[in-house]
Parts: sequence; structure tokens; C-alpha cells
Amino acid sequence: MYTEFCTERLILKVLDPNWAPEVLDFYTENKTYFEPWEPDRDKGFYTLEYQGRMLYYDFLAYEKGTQVRFYIFLKNNPHIPIGTISFHNIVHGIFRSCALGYKISNPYKRNGFCLEAVQYACMLMFTKFKIHRIEALIHVNNIPSLKFIEKAGFHREGVRVSYARLNGSWHDHACYSLITPYSD
Repeated sequence: MYTEFCTERLILKVLDPNWAPEVLDFYTENKTYFEPWEPDRDKGFYTLEYQGRMLYYDFLAYEKGTQVRFYIFLKNNPHIPIGTISFHNIVHGIFRSCALGYKISNPYKRNGFCLEAVQYACMLMFTKFKIHRIEALIHVNNIPSLKFIEKAGFHREGVRVSYARLNGSWHDHACYSLITPYSD
């Protein structure tokens, strides 16, 4: 199974535990930027051991087809991750659906990198993984992300009330979806 895919400017990689130092740096450097929109983190999240364990489980899930987490790299700097795209809650059978998560390092936002990566990764999910529907659930106050997901071609379906617990309280999330443009 391939673990690396290229776009015009980017490389999307499924990483193994050897990448734990780089992944830890990515999360540590963006902690303040990501945390308002993230679930409460385990105490050990910002440790090398924790990140190594997560990369191990992510890789196993990729091999099983239950989850895909790509790390985004610039082609001209393939050693430092600048973002992630995850497809989780992958359901096969009659639903063939999954949920999308994404984040881009603060210094790399508004350069089109995240859009390029998300659109390409969604195409991979539709063609290689035979997914029919991708959902994105976004905090209703995360205006940049709401604008981004619409630019990526997703359509708003409504709001899920009290959907996710972030920073100690429950928050509403807008629900968006993208249906495969490919015949299945």
C-alpha cells in the first residue's frame, strides 16, 4: 500500500513512529493556534513517547483501512510537516463514508497549501479507497475553516447541536459534505 502521494507543490505522507520528533515539533509549535478548535488533550500529548505511539496506531489503522492520516510536506522541504489531513470514522459497506479533519501550520496558512492537499486527499479517498461521502464537522465560530471548507467544494447540510466537547464545554458544529464526483 502506498504511503506517499505528490501534488504540484506538496507531498502527503502516512508516517511511521520514526517521525515522532518532527510531529511533536509540529504540534508544539502550533499549540496555541490549534487548541481552541481541538479536543482536550491527554496530559502526555506533547511528548515524544505519545506521538510515537499515535503514529504507530495511525499506521496500523491505515493498513487496515479504518483511518488515514496524511502529513503535509512541501516538496522543497520534505523533512518538516506543515499540516495534517485525517480521514477517520471510515465506514465501508452500504455507507462508504468518512469524516475529514485538517490543520495547517500557522506560518503556511493562506498559501493554498491546505486547499491543494485537501482536494487531492479527497480525490484519493474517492478513487483509491472507494469512499462515496466525506463529512467535515466544524466549530460554528471557526469562520476561517467554514470559509475554507466551502472553497474546497463541500456543501453545508446544517448544524449538529452540542456536538463536541472542547476546552471543557460542549459546542455546536456545522456539518458539511462532499459526494464523490466519480462513478461508483
